[in-house]
Amino acid sequence: MADPAVSVWGVDHHRTPVDIRERFALGVEAAGALAERLSGLPGVGEAVVLSTCNRLECYIGGAVDRPLVTALIAEGQGIDAALIDRHSYWHAGRDGIRHLFRVVGGLESLVLGEDQIVRQVKSAYEWSLSHRLTGPLLNPLFQRALSVGKVVRTDTALGRHKLSVASVAVDLARHIHGDLGDARLLVIGAGEIAEVAVKYLIEQGVRHIGIVNRSQERASALAESAGARSYPWSELSLALASHDIVVSSTSAPHHVVSEADVRGIARRGRRSLLFIDLAVPRDIDPRVAHLSDVYLYN
Repeated sequence: MADPAVSVWGVDHHRTPVDIRERFALGVEAAGALAERLSGLPGVGEAVVLSTCNRLECYIGGAVDRPLVTALIAEGQGIDAALIDRHSYWHAGRDGIRHLFRVVGGLESLVLGEDQIVRQVKSAYEWSLSHRLTGPLLNPLFQRALSVGKVVRTDTALGRHKLSVASVAVDLARHIHGDLGDARLLVIGAGEIAEVAVKYLIEQGVRHIGIVNRSQERASALAESAGARSYPWSELSLALASHDIVVSSTSAPHHVVSEADVRGIARRGRRSLLFIDLAVPRDIDPRVAHLSDVYLYN
């Protein structure tokens, strides 16, 4: 039996360094535009683009060769095709189908079994479905994969613990910093990852939480629900100076905390400053790791 005409092109945290991967970070509109371009390739009629902090994957329904897909992505992202080939992967036919099921099941995630990926895959599929970019190849595939993803969470050991990148980040902070009860933690961002991080921080007994976000309304709403303090974006430097641990997860296309920002902070005898950067593209300038008493994990 011939392989189904389904292919997957992708970059992810397993195979692609973060400094390369962040160049492929796409918002909802850009991911949708890529899906539309892919569906217009010769021999292709269907496409779904999945873009998360740790992966960009293109699921393609139709007969197409990898070089054609690589050339389209290279042109759209302004990245050399040879560089893309070195850091990307390609699964065709049954291998592509198997890969989707592994992704939805959480087996390809940075945190094994995390459940956010199911919502992310569903959102990507529903976008293409609503824009008529799916059909007899991808519709049954994604519907079945999402159904199996739910079974994985309810009927296997992977679903026993609600893990996420944010929860593991808090565990890392506790491992490095020790007891978090008296620590002052700052969350930069107010999206889904930030919400999960704040919830987990509270569950771990953290009493001093600050939240800063470009949208003051969203920061205030999250802070109010968590009994935390919100800061206006203009007071980011002040917030950094008064906290011990910073968890950052914005969708900004550039660094939101620079080396100069951190170097200029007067610590005044406080403990060392720990940054945990969950964003792609990265929020924290990697050069801060070279500063005295500053530690960065991304």
